[in-house]
Amino acid sequence: MKRSFLLITVLFSTLIVFGQDDYNEIQINKTKKDTVIEKFRGLNLYNLEKYQLLVGIDNTSEKPEFRLLVFENDSIIFKSKNSFGYCYSYNLYFFKKGSDYIILGEAADESIWGYDIYLLDKEVRFIENIKYTGIQKFGEINGPRSSLIPFVEKIRRNESNIIIELKDKEVYQLLKNCKDKVVKGKEQKIILNL
Repeated sequence: MKRSFLLITVLFSTLIVFGQDDYNEIQINKTKKDTVIEKFRGLNLYNLEKYQLLVGIDNTSEKPEFRLLVFENDSIIFKSKNSFGYCYSYNLYFFKKGSDYIILGEAADESIWGYDIYLLDKEVRFIENIKYTGIQKFGEINGPRSSLIPFVEKIRRNESNIIIELKDKEVYQLLKNCKDKVVKGKEQKIILNL
């Protein structure tokens, strides 16, 4: 009985991992691109094969907000609607598998406020916002928030989810009351529904 249960468990675990694709981090250089498109002021441009991703400030509402525009053949194919509000910077980080990309958009001012997760496969889609950051350490003392990217162990995708696994280090989980909670990265499997 124990042997059958162990065999079923191993088989099930193998099938779960078999249906997942690992995405690898790649470096995409950003270039300054000071351009104006209606009430959108572009600041940084990322060239990604046939796509151009332009990060800038949208001035259509009362408060200016960072947004992402994605172009294909000089036509806008995606404009982000989600926003952290006004932040000082919005940097993009890229993870690739074949011709598909998972993009993490890092919103920050004096501190990092979390990440917008995008999927670029046959189209560009905003998936979700995650509220985790790295911790800058001063010896054993926890310091300010830092980029989560060095704390990412792996990013996987299956038919229905994106799974972000973190390294075995402490990270901040950002709570709704603007407080930070220190959590073990390895225990925080971030599962985003597609």
